[in-house]
Amino acid sequence: MADVAAVLLAAGCSTRFGAKNKLLAEIGGRPLIRVVAETILEAPIPEIVVVTGYDQRLIERALDGLQLRFTHNPDWAKGMGSSIAVGVSSVDADVDGCFILPGDMPLLLPALLELLIEEFARAQEMPIIVPVTTSGAQRNPVLWPRRFFGLLTALSGPEAGKRPLSALAHCQKTYPCWMISCLRTLIPLTTWRGGACHPFDRKCGEETCRPTSIAVNDAANPSSLSKPSASTKKRRRSAPNATARK
Repeated sequence: MADVAAVLLAAGCSTRFGAKNKLLAEIGGRPLIRVVAETILEAPIPEIVVVTGYDQRLIERALDGLQLRFTHNPDWAKGMGSSIAVGVSSVDADVDGCFILPGDMPLLLPALLELLIEEFARAQEMPIIVPVTTSGAQRNPVLWPRRFFGLLTALSGPEAGKRPLSALAHCQKTYPCWMISCLRTLIPLTTWRGGACHPFDRKCGEETCRPTSIAVNDAANPSSLSKPSASTKKRRRSAPNATARK
């Protein structure tokens, strides 16, 4: 399997969400950003770089004890492009590729990450792997091969990865994903339906607790999802049990 890193974006201030940073909103007793980080740690991804910006100390505290490292973007307010650039610049230069992961994907599944890595490794010349919905709409996380790291480190301002993706359509391999729900990001509180528990609590199966943009039949079929591989578990056990900073 290819050696792939992940850049977890946690620098924004989530103004549309309300007064509180949505990455610190609790889901099942855990901050959202920790839910996403722990999901990535279950996949065969040995290196995770978290890009901080707004609420730097609180984000670091929320991820305390996890096997990842931080890099700070002092220009986080200028837009996501600068955070992608800072994150990719901090990734080990020897990796084959890198996921760009928004920090607000609470329904992300480690099995999806593993499937995307497998697709990346199987393809010739390791293309950009782009998950898409059944209707062909591009979603996150996108897996970028190392040969495009220079392009990503040159991003700035509000520009994210969509413009480079448009220019590199010939270098992409799309991955149709029927696990629609795990491609969703957290949406503003004003769109929730009523319900007693948090809409993204994985322990909750009540229809009334689902966000309006996610249909009940969007949920992934658990019987088709693979568990973390033995090599992944071994790699996690052998990694140092400390949170590093860079």
